[in-house]
Amino acid sequence: MEPFAARLSAQRASAADLHEMRAAIEMMRDALSDRDLFAKADLRFHRTVAKSTGNFLLNCFSSVVDTALLCATLLLMLEDEAVRKKSRAQHIDLHDAIAARDGDRAARLMTDMIALGGEAGKLPMERSRCATVPIARANPMGTN
Repeated sequence: MEPFAARLSAQRASAADLHEMRAAIEMMRDALSDRDLFAKADLRFHRTVAKSTGNFLLNCFSSVVDTALLCATLLLMLEDEAVRKKSRAQHIDLHDAIAARDGDRAARLMTDMIALGGEAGKLPMERSRCATVPIARANPMGTN
């Protein structure tokens, strides 16, 4: 679903959407040493991509993706600042593809991001903080 959202965002994102994505990326830079703040920045970026599609269903679906993103960010693999730096670099590339209106590249880059999260997901759940995250923390930004 997210690769499709990235492709559609490349067609429809406004200047304000691109600015918001860039702000989330800068927030990631400032949060490289803080995994929880990095998770909030990651959610902010992905929510903006979904919103920028102008598609009601994709925007609604983003709340489901939020929980998966939060879990991937809280897994042990992303405790490593080097991995967060790699993730931020992927977000910069995705932003640039969307800004260039390159839907194919945007979809491919989003697929790569999902693959990075999938690698994190191979860790046993009992080793991750995600296994103990209360439901109320599934939306750390406090918005729907």
